Amino acid sequence: MSTEPEATAPQDETSAAAAQSLEAQFAALQAKYTELEEEFLRFRAEAENQRKRTLKDAESARKFGTERILGELLPVVDTLVRGVEVAQSEKASVDALKEGKEATLRLLSKVMEGHGVKELNPVDEPFNPDLHQAISMQADTERAPNTVTAVVQRGYLLHERLLRPALVVVSGN
Repeated sequence: MSTEPEATAPQDETSAAAAQSLEAQFAALQAKYTELEEEFLRFRAEAENQRKRTLKDAESARKFGTERILGELLPVVDTLVRGVEVAQSEKASVDALKEGKEATLRLLSKVMEGHGVKELNPVDEPFNPDLHQAISMQADTERAPNTVTAVVQRGYLLHERLLRPALVVVSGN
């Protein structure tokens, strides 16, 4: 009798078992691949939605970021309109116009301060080139050299960042 058929039978069983094992591994890997692909697609969609939300929020902030300050400036505009109307009437007096301008300036200053704007009015302070722009020097024996003697145009800071330097006259010898 031949021993070959007996020898191939265990090999066929081993091959079949190995093939089944490989098929099971392949099926498990395919399932894992499908799961990871779905998870990737969800993350990608979530990232795209986040990008769109961020763009929408940035656009909204750009469009409406000034809404609060502009709303606070409306009373200033109203006061200016009333001042112009009073100035056009026959009963306008210099004192009434002056009072109106002062009230408007107080309103505007309050709004600016509320938004972190600080006025620079450096009379009698040492000249600071980071905050002041000297437009002329003037002999002054009463003040130390390089002291601000007059402010031609006030400067402004926004949260400690210079918006506009103060235009000043500085004392010299």
